[in-house]
Amino acid sequence: SYEVGTKMELMDGLSANIALYNSRKKNVAYSETIGNESVVKTAGLVRSRGIEVDVAGQLTDHWQMIASYGLTDAKVLEDPDYAGKQLPNVARNTGSLSLAYDFGEMNNRGDTLKLGGGVRAVGKRAGLNDNSYYLPGYAVFDAFVAYTMKFERPMTVQVNLKNLFDKTYYTSSIGSTNYANQVGEPFNVSVTASVKFYGFSQPVSAF
Repeated sequence: SYEVGTKMELMDGLSANIALYNSRKKNVAYSETIGNESVVKTAGLVRSRGIEVDVAGQLTDHWQMIASYGLTDAKVLEDPDYAGKQLPNVARNTGSLSLAYDFGEMNNRGDTLKLGGGVRAVGKRAGLNDNSYYLPGYAVFDAFVAYTMKFERPMTVQVNLKNLFDKTYYTSSIGSTNYANQVGEPFNVSVTASVKFYGFSQPVSAF
């Protein structure tokens, strides 16, 4: 494996990481259906190469951002059946963008409120070893609200909303049949609470 990267300051409070990589690996396992039975085999040589970009930091006194993008070319180089094919479940393009707004102090005690949301996107990718079937790309939107109460030991209560529009999407396949795809999580809500003790936060409950 080879990787080269750099980190830079785009502006005050906003930084970026860029990495280029190339990796080769022998005997990567994959599944194959033979006579209605799933059999595990190994590819002789697989190559993965691409670029990863991350940007994160403060846009203004109140706005924060985290963005990422990945371009991946994952291909089987040596195999009697699948040489030259793309690896199943590896999307060529992936990315995410999250924004959060910090309202600052809400009362005399110093309680704070933060709202945020974002999108996670994955491009189409091979669902079968022979690349005859592809899982469709998808984009899923999330949101959160966090309220911090400035007690002697500050407590933060956060509500997370996943898959806001209840989109049906597929995260992966088993590679040997197009009838066995993993469905992504539907719309769901979770609530967490954490208390800060001497410089670190300890979760106290979640549901």
